[in-house]
Amino acid sequence: MFVDILVGTLLIVCLVISTAALTPPIHRRRRHRHSL
Repeated sequence: MFVDILVGTLLIVCLVISTAALTPPIHRRRRHRHSL
């Protein structure tokens, strides 16, 4: 149902946040420099 979709999106968001936190800060610096 609709609740299942919300729970699924929340789980995906949590996974994305965890992967982003595990990624090294060097990748963030390079990406930030490219945006400038």
